[in-house]
Amino acid sequence: MEKVILIKLGEIWLKGKNRDEFIGRLIKNIKASTGLSNKDIIIGQGRIYLYNLKPSNYNLKPIFGIHSFVEAYEVEPNLKEAVKITHEIAGKEVENGAKTFKIEARRADKKFEKSSMELNQELGEAVLNKFGEMLTVDVKNPDFSIFVEVQKSSIYLYSSKDEVAGPKGLPVGISGTGLLLLSGGIDSPVAGWMSQKRGMKIDAVHFYSPPYTGEKAKEKVVDLCRKLAVFNGGEIQLYLVNLARIQVESKKAPERLWTLLHRRFMVQIAKEIAQKKNYKALINGESLGQVASQTIENIAAVDYAINFPILRPLVGFDKLETIEIAKRIDTYEISILPFEDCCTVLSSANPKTKAKLQEIAQWEEKLKLQDAVQEAINNLEVKKIT
Repeated sequence: MEKVILIKLGEIWLKGKNRDEFIGRLIKNIKASTGLSNKDIIIGQGRIYLYNLKPSNYNLKPIFGIHSFVEAYEVEPNLKEAVKITHEIAGKEVENGAKTFKIEARRADKKFEKSSMELNQELGEAVLNKFGEMLTVDVKNPDFSIFVEVQKSSIYLYSSKDEVAGPKGLPVGISGTGLLLLSGGIDSPVAGWMSQKRGMKIDAVHFYSPPYTGEKAKEKVVDLCRKLAVFNGGEIQLYLVNLARIQVESKKAPERLWTLLHRRFMVQIAKEIAQKKNYKALINGESLGQVASQTIENIAAVDYAINFPILRPLVGFDKLETIEIAKRIDTYEISILPFEDCCTVLSSANPKTKAKLQEIAQWEEKLKLQDAVQEAINNLEVKKIT
């Protein structure tokens, strides 16, 4: 008998001919997170088994692509050994106050001597014979289930009470790389996390405007990057761009256009960084109609500033949904710290809600800020956040 970590695969197990590519990426991420080698990892049917995993490295919760995981007993493929472990699991749950149970057998090895139904019956009887005065069967709503998984060379058993939900999604890196426009508010970190969940490895760019924004605002963004780095293989590259000159000189345009002009210059700078560093898309935290600057007309006015993909994972979310995720991923309390960023200073008090592309483009041309844009790119600061 041996204890192993059994990982259940969800969405990636449903992939077709490219399934091995997804599993390979997930294993690479697991190895990077745990320090395990190839000899410690076995792939089963819809499962990955981890051996020799020390408790100090037992942090699988941030690894996207994992549906759930559990510490399981591994025994030789015979009924006698399975009965012993079934008794051990049931005894532990009885001590914890359980009154009802269920056996759930899954026979991946169809050559095994018993069918799944026969395993359910015989192991259930074995539990009742030993704990009949303390446990009864409840197939609809049991206090706990004993899962029994029969593979070719082993049987794996565990209690439903020990199973831990994973983050699901796709393994980070399988969907390429993206550059997150990270403001420091609630939305953009969640947008980054949503992109990571769909398999995108991300880095971040933050725009600041001294002296209108202070060091505390930058520190806040660094702290947000640390939270996202946990899901990103342990690190994030942060690009810090001084937007002050651009924002000040944009004040020559009508105030109602300031916010849109700032955003167009931001995405132009972000695009230059992305193309130079080979990111495949930009990512931002915009949600359709959430604020005046996020109408479809204004979103289009920003998009037309560049010929490059901009992903908006939160486009259909309302604010409460975004806040819920922010709290879950532990970015919310950082995001609400009262340090202003460049999206809130020097912005329009009453932004235009249905900007005309021609008007925005004309004002951008009148401002002649190409040198300021290039200056911002040339003087950007880069930090590796872990």
